[in-house]
Amino acid sequence: MDDRTDSSGATRGVSAKESMGSSSLGLLGAEVLIADADAAHRGTLSLLLRQNGWRCREAHDADAARDRLRQASPSLILLDWQLPHVTGLGYLHQLKRDRRTSGIPVIIMSARASEQDKVTGLDSGADDYITKPIPLRELVARMQAILRRVGRMGDTRCALSLAGLTLDPTSHRVLANGLNCALGPTEFKLLECFMSQIGRVHSRQQLRRLVWAQPESIQERTVDVYVRRLRHALHPFGYDRFVQTVHGAGYRFCETERPGRSA
Repeated sequence: MDDRTDSSGATRGVSAKESMGSSSLGLLGAEVLIADADAAHRGTLSLLLRQNGWRCREAHDADAARDRLRQASPSLILLDWQLPHVTGLGYLHQLKRDRRTSGIPVIIMSARASEQDKVTGLDSGADDYITKPIPLRELVARMQAILRRVGRMGDTRCALSLAGLTLDPTSHRVLANGLNCALGPTEFKLLECFMSQIGRVHSRQQLRRLVWAQPESIQERTVDVYVRRLRHALHPFGYDRFVQTVHGAGYRFCETERPGRSA
């Protein structure tokens, strides 16, 4: 038996308390905005999360979600792909373009289970992607992992700077000597991790835990791929050399010679 919620909102298997046990301890009181057109599914998620100490608000579409966000900023958003009028993915783009909401972590919920759908959701700025029917324990674990990661980055998430390279978590922008440096969501998180601890050597295992909500699903070679993508994005500005490989240990980010724009 498992603890999934189906599209009708009904639950199967063990109770929410039994299924999650003590896994929700430590982040009790965090507020979650659930944006889902399915009232039954939305209500069930809200009920189960509330029973385990989370605070929840609900929205049936993007307009309602905007209203909730004007009232207060949640710790995390659970966003259904199939919202009416403006799709969840479309609304996600709006969230990430708005300085006031760009830093709020988002988990996409969707019945779309293909690898390409997951990549599309993550590349659009989602912090994680979970398929319906939703395994409750897994959802809570992913929510906790994201909030712990944001907490490690710092509650205020101030702008980080080194030698003319500036990362602003609130606007989700990276500037290289005043010029915009476009990064994908995962590369941005990777750079934020590096710049929050200048000079520290991070193993691939540590980077998996810090950058990805579900590190066990990420292989070490995937970390290498994203490090290469980060270097590629920083290369036109000369900052790629700041991302240094420490053989047998992992990666670190620190200043070498002062870079200049490449021709």
